Amino acid sequence: MDRLEELSAIEDIKRLKAKYFRTLDTKDWSGFASVFAPDAQMDMRAELRHQAGRNAGTLLQGRDPVLVGPDVITAFVSAALPAELTSVHQGYMPEIILTGPDSASGIWAMTDYLEQAGTGIHGYGHYHETYRRYGDTWLIQTLELRRIRVDTFED
Repeated sequence: MDRLEELSAIEDIKRLKAKYFRTLDTKDWSGFASVFAPDAQMDMRAELRHQAGRNAGTLLQGRDPVLVGPDVITAFVSAALPAELTSVHQGYMPEIILTGPDSASGIWAMTDYLEQAGTGIHGYGHYHETYRRYGDTWLIQTLELRRIRVDTFED
């Protein structure tokens, strides 16, 4: 892969992650599901350990905390972010490394703000991800959010 192809792939991955954040916060669940590879995995173990996802444990209900597939991931996330909850997710400072012609890994610094009925959290951490290219399209293969800090608030 030459340098121009490398840079193009990295930009494609940045756009993919931008779509992840936009569709998450606008609750466009069809668009959200479209960013994941067919066998994608979302690892919720660190989130459960940190107890930042206030209802994550309830939503998992004893299921494996590694969610597999776009439909399973989307069902979980959409249940965790109901229509009445306002969310703002921001990712920045991407560290994207191409690991092959059709694979990459990335770490994104992140902040999120979740509020419902005057209470919520403001979190900080990093997304650790891998990506796979299918034809001309990059998709998220694995995703894990590792939080560093969570501030809670109440009006």
